[in-house]
Amino acid sequence: MEQYEDIKEFMSGYDKKYNMVNNNCTTFAVKALETGGIISPNTAHEWFLPEETKHIVKENLPKLLPFKDKIADKLMQGLSGYTPADAGEDIRESSGYYLINDDTGVHVIYNY
Repeated sequence: MEQYEDIKEFMSGYDKKYNMVNNNCTTFAVKALETGGIISPNTAHEWFLPEETKHIVKENLPKLLPFKDKIADKLMQGLSGYTPADAGEDIRESSGYYLINDDTGVHVIYNY
């Protein structure tokens, strides 16, 4: 019951602004589980944009944004965070008990 209360309190008090890279739905789920002492198989991943895409990044930043070169350079250095797609792969590749929901209800399965 304490685990449930800890997670519920975390979720109720969560006020961080959404960010697609480092504070998305997967980040929220991983952090909520950690609050309850549950270890998630999900790991943060790093990804990099090819150097030849820098001009595309720079051109598509908002027009009134100052320091476009510095922002584009920072983006090109790599991004790190949880992603839903990688989370799915991490879960599929790990072993443990999982809940699934299908047409017949909710089931516990063990992934080998």
